[in-house]
Amino acid sequence: MARGYQSELREQAKAETRERIVAAVVKVILDEGVHAFTVQNVADTAGVSHRTVYRHFATREDLLDALSDWLHASVLAAGLPPPTEISAVSAHVGPLFEQFARMRDAMRASVIAAVALGYQTGSQRRSSSAFEEMAERAFPHLPREEVH
Repeated sequence: MARGYQSELREQAKAETRERIVAAVVKVILDEGVHAFTVQNVADTAGVSHRTVYRHFATREDLLDALSDWLHASVLAAGLPPPTEISAVSAHVGPLFEQFARMRDAMRASVIAAVALGYQTGSQRRSSSAFEEMAERAFPHLPREEVH
C-alpha cells in the first residue's frame, strides 16, 4: 500500500537522485559515447540500480527529455526567456551562447545524443515550433517550407 504522506526530505532525496541520474547521462555520453548510453551504464555511473533509473524514467528518451528540460530550466533561471518576436532574436543569441558555454558538457551530450540517435526532445520540439511561429509572423509572404 502506498504511503499517504508527503515528506519534504523524501522529495529532496528523489530530486537529488534524479539529478545524479541526469548527470550520469551526460558523463556516459561524453566519456563512453552514445553507443554506451544504456540504462544500466547510466545506473552504474549514477551509483543506483537500473530499477531506480526506471522508477524515475520509463525510457532512454525520457532520460534525454530530462536532460533537455534541465538545460531549458537553466537557461530560464539565467534570465534568458525565449524571445517572442523575431526582432529580439539577434540580441538573445549572444547571452544564450554564453549560457550554453557555462553548461558545456550537458549541451555537448544533448547535441551528440540528438544527432547520433536522431531524437528530438519535447523541449527541442517546442522551441523549434515557437521559432517557426515567430518566423511565420515576421515573414508571412514566405511559404511554410522555407520558414521551416
